Amino acid sequence: MMHLEGNVLFLAGDLDLKNLMAFRHDIESQVASSSSITVDLTDLMVHGSAILSLLVFLKRRAIADNRSVQIRGCREVVRQMARVAELEALLGLTA
Repeated sequence: MMHLEGNVLFLAGDLDLKNLMAFRHDIESQVASSSSITVDLTDLMVHGSAILSLLVFLKRRAIADNRSVQIRGCREVVRQMARVAELEALLGLTA
């Protein structure tokens, strides 16, 4: 589901509403505080809008931990969902 290499968090597998909380739990238990983190979505297959909830969670956690978060490897469908939900700027997904 996920692995951490330095400050890069690689998410992989299928994400949907059924396993969203498992992803969140893994992130909470494995990501230590640091000054910044990059979340790589290249190998993550998204099903529905669960990805938006996960990305907002990551952003909130980063703010609470006083660190920056960058998202890379984001598929166009995720960008479109963020745009429709007006979360594109918050999540740093603007062009």
